[in-house]
Amino acid sequence: MGFDKKETDQLLADCGRRCCICGLLHRVQVHHIKPKEKGGTDDIKNGIPLCPNCHDEVHTEYSSGKTTKIYSEQELKFHRQRTIELVKYGMISGGYIAVSNPPKSVTLTLITVSPTNSSIAYGMTQQFVATAQYSDGTSSVISIEAIWTSVNPCSLDKLRAYSPLPINSILLSDLSPLSPADKLAEARTQFNDIFMLAKQLDVNAIGAMQSISTKFLTLSRQYNASGVAYFTDFSTVKSALLEIGALGFHDVAAVTENAIALACLRAYTNMLILSDLGALSPESKLTEARKQFNDIVKRTKLGDTGAFWQIDNVSAAFLKASNYYFGGGADYVSDFDKVQQALSEVQSLTTPIATDDIAIVRGLASGVTIGTSIITATSGAISGAAILTTTVP
Repeated sequence: MGFDKKETDQLLADCGRRCCICGLLHRVQVHHIKPKEKGGTDDIKNGIPLCPNCHDEVHTEYSSGKTTKIYSEQELKFHRQRTIELVKYGMISGGYIAVSNPPKSVTLTLITVSPTNSSIAYGMTQQFVATAQYSDGTSSVISIEAIWTSVNPCSLDKLRAYSPLPINSILLSDLSPLSPADKLAEARTQFNDIFMLAKQLDVNAIGAMQSISTKFLTLSRQYNASGVAYFTDFSTVKSALLEIGALGFHDVAAVTENAIALACLRAYTNMLILSDLGALSPESKLTEARKQFNDIVKRTKLGDTGAFWQIDNVSAAFLKASNYYFGGGADYVSDFDKVQQALSEVQSLTTPIATDDIAIVRGLASGVTIGTSIITATSGAISGAAILTTTVP
């Protein structure tokens, strides 16, 4: 059957009608890199322009003991690619080498990873693809060459994913001339303003919810002690944080930033509930801490990168609540042993998230988000980040 004529003409033109080994001009034909009698195909990717002499040399089988190495299929492909590039950049043209016309400098400008988010049910897997964009406008898939890593979603200083809105911290600080009541009122106003922006998925407002929530509750605790008024303020903050954390994002251009911000806010909310600012009784706090611990362990074993980076903090909060409630003793020791066992199992896992796919195991309720992970692809000095939000449909 032979090579397709149109594809053959294109390959000859791409190679400047030169032999890809010796560079001879004109007297060339397209030959099979892998001979058909050895399983080669007529796909043009298996073709290489060669002159008669080089063609005979390529297919010569040297006897054992000879130092001359026969041409491998990979070497022939390299020769073909080199010739195409020399022609493309003007270093070979019309039978001479144009030394004065060096190749263009092409640099890697961007790496993207797709899909950026995915819903995966039991029994399904999702493949991720890394694509490199170059300065000359071309692109290529580099999934094989890329290095896939897991990153702490809340490493904001390193990722620089967004800049949280600044709060007027001086007005709320000990240096402020405001009275305690006015200072609390100012904190409440700032909290409500940022909350309203966060509900509109303003990523910088979402990032600011952590600092303003902590400041608001700290001032409320100082002013109201632990009375009903503080409990009301805590419930208001908790409801607001949970509402924002449950939001989805629809602006494709801001998927990465929103996902990082929401993942960090969810982690902050959980820890706030278990902190000294949490308006829970010792028994309720232990119950909540135990629930969070069991959840974080399960999510970590499912491959949730965010859970992987949070498990130490949640474990510490669980043990603190247990020790406070039980005052040490056998029940606390039992909780401590449980944490040690879980951490040991988690540390034995190879990576928080699979490098090329992720599968969800049976047993999660429909609509549950098990975590937001960041996958980075690196080629040379350039890195690209993608967000994977894994949910159960």
